[in-house]
Amino acid sequence: MSWYNFFSKTEKRDNTPVVNDNVSNGVIMSFLMQQQSALNVATFYRGVFLISTSISQLPIYTKKVDAKGKSSIIKNHPTQLLWSDNTTIVDMKTMLRQICKDVILKGNGYAYIERANDGTPTKLIYCQPSDVTIHYNKETQTLKYNCSPVANKPIAKEDMLHFKLFSNDGVQGISVIAYAQSEINLCNSANEQALDFFTKGLNKTSGILNVTSPLNENQRNQILNTWNATYASSKAGIAVLPGNMSYQPLQVNPDDAQLLESREFNAADVCHWLNITPAQLGLKGYTPFKDIESQNTELMSRTLMAYVTMIESELTRKLIKSEEQGKVKIILDTAAYLRPNKQAEGQYYATLIDKGILTRNEARKALGYNSMEGLDEIFVAYTDIQQNLVTGKNTSKEGKQEDEE
Repeated sequence: MSWYNFFSKTEKRDNTPVVNDNVSNGVIMSFLMQQQSALNVATFYRGVFLISTSISQLPIYTKKVDAKGKSSIIKNHPTQLLWSDNTTIVDMKTMLRQICKDVILKGNGYAYIERANDGTPTKLIYCQPSDVTIHYNKETQTLKYNCSPVANKPIAKEDMLHFKLFSNDGVQGISVIAYAQSEINLCNSANEQALDFFTKGLNKTSGILNVTSPLNENQRNQILNTWNATYASSKAGIAVLPGNMSYQPLQVNPDDAQLLESREFNAADVCHWLNITPAQLGLKGYTPFKDIESQNTELMSRTLMAYVTMIESELTRKLIKSEEQGKVKIILDTAAYLRPNKQAEGQYYATLIDKGILTRNEARKALGYNSMEGLDEIFVAYTDIQQNLVTGKNTSKEGKQEDEE
């Protein structure tokens, strides 16, 4: 081959679609073991449970947004029927809980969209990540899915809700476990060490037998085999040694190994991976919240908002028709989590009423109470009782005289 032909060769690119690693040969079993290993850690399990259940409890609404930014619930919108659909095996709350768990453990959460002939979504079907294969072609920028339990043909990207938080290419999600596996393994090792100590305790027989007289190889092997067969178990027992033997145990004291401190540190580190304040899970040594409202506000702003944004964005993008985009959106109502404590909330609305910013009925509506007759006027706390109601008429004595003149 000439040098000219060598340098003038055209570049050959691999157009093979990128396939979901979750279903690759030899990977799925390892991945399932990683998930099980992570959930065996109490802090990790509790963190996943807290995030997934908190998200599933948020109400879902389809809202219309006007030019002024005001929003109102569209009760007759087709998507409203999806949130209360009882014909599916997995209801909406369970689906949201499972999707959040899948995103954390597997990196991807899926739900298939069934549509009517005119494209209106009629049903959402939960899909396990292990059943879904992603086909992404970088050259043609095409994306399709395969999920045999719900469809026997490739699924267009518009018909598959795909939830993910972390990704290297914007298509394939990456789980938290992929980054935190070493920390999870360390937690499991500490748990196994604690279990080993409490199970065997002082009967742990790892050590050295010292013999004052020389032994040949057969004698050493016989003593070793007899010792292991008799005492190398977690059961209690009494070792009887000949006069020329002594036993020296080889084990690390739990206090010297800082076993308890290591487990507490590992639990706090798992909270950092899940972006949860350790006090949320009641870990020792961390200042608890002064009230439940402060705890919920911290959980929402620090941890849950990323999942809320992920779900709202994907639902709005795939379930709302193109002509409604920008005018209609799907939201998860976080008002209950973001409310301040009762005392601060009462002072807040009292100030708005006293300054004439809100009517008393508007404040009642914001607090979840029904409106009452006669409370729709702006109220300002003047000293003169006749000026408490702000109206278009002047009710003062000077005003009456001016009107008469």
